[in-house]
Amino acid sequence: MSVFRLKLPNDLAILERLPQELSDYGKRVELTHEITSCLQLVVEELFVNFVEHCVARDGEMEMAIERRDSVLFVTLQDDGPPFNPLDAPSPDLEASLDDREIGGLGLHLVKEMSDEISYERVDGRNTVELKFRLN
Repeated sequence: MSVFRLKLPNDLAILERLPQELSDYGKRVELTHEITSCLQLVVEELFVNFVEHCVARDGEMEMAIERRDSVLFVTLQDDGPPFNPLDAPSPDLEASLDDREIGGLGLHLVKEMSDEISYERVDGRNTVELKFRLN
């Protein structure tokens, strides 16, 4: 199966078309609606973090997605400052909404929704790899 690749410029305007691109891909490789929705949320969250923290306005994130049998592999690479999402503190889910710190819930969802997630910094680029089991 071929790899779906997409370059995402450092611009939140891409969020207008990104969900549809991922939905179209999901249909092509016969992903369930649940998995496609999960993919959309995870990619969107990691992309928004990239845009919010990237210093270079001309930066970009590269995405590659491939379905191999019953596993979906997603790789996101960006040229932003070093950031390991696995090191982000988990939000206090027991605290009341008034007492919670702002932020962190999106990365918590990324970690919870992915079956596997890894991070490494390679050649000045953040590389996040995610795996989703499809059955």
